[in-house]
Amino acid sequence: MAEIFGEGDPTVRLAANGNYVLESSTFNALHDAAVVKMEAERRLKLMNGALRAADPNARSVQLRGQFWDSNKPHTVVIPATAEGRVTMTSVAVGTVNGVPVDPPAPPARAWVALAESDPNVADVLRLRATGDLDWATLYKILEIICGEVSGDGILTEAGKKVLIKRDWATREQLRALTASANKETVSGDAARHARTKGGVPAKVMTLDEGRYFLKGLVYTWLMDKRK
Repeated sequence: MAEIFGEGDPTVRLAANGNYVLESSTFNALHDAAVVKMEAERRLKLMNGALRAADPNARSVQLRGQFWDSNKPHTVVIPATAEGRVTMTSVAVGTVNGVPVDPPAPPARAWVALAESDPNVADVLRLRATGDLDWATLYKILEIICGEVSGDGILTEAGKKVLIKRDWATREQLRALTASANKETVSGDAARHARTKGGVPAKVMTLDEGRYFLKGLVYTWLMDKRK
């Protein structure tokens, strides 16, 4: 989190006392602890969703519930789990006419910025921030993406056709995901519906396969939105 959001707004940084703090200009006009906490949770959920969209193995962080008002309001964040993990990332530095050029900003940071003005991106990032996505959440994400690309606002055949035309999904994948998410004959109690017509369809997915498919679809959609 501190590596990806080490600059910009919001920012996560390691303070001198060893705590990680979340900073944002949106906190400057807020002075009530409950309101600061609410806004911090909103921003942090978008950040967690963006991190998990970029790297499904990323761990979410949560608020510790402390803030103070000095030169700039700070909200402390801590890892959701006690385990630590250290990674080293190398980036290539390009040049233009011999002058070094900074690498592009990580996509997760751009997605969070986009979420502030795009409710579809905000909704997908919030849903993506959850740990293990269930069938209902996967279906909601598909509804949002299909509804946007078709302009219908909901999951329709027109939206599915757009995804297929753009090579973001195949007809078989969409049929398998929607059937597996909806039908109790495929997913049992985890399905969105308790009773549906017909038996087991020809095209189905396991929950892990559904998560893998939506992970790729979300990433592709977000990268396209970033353009």
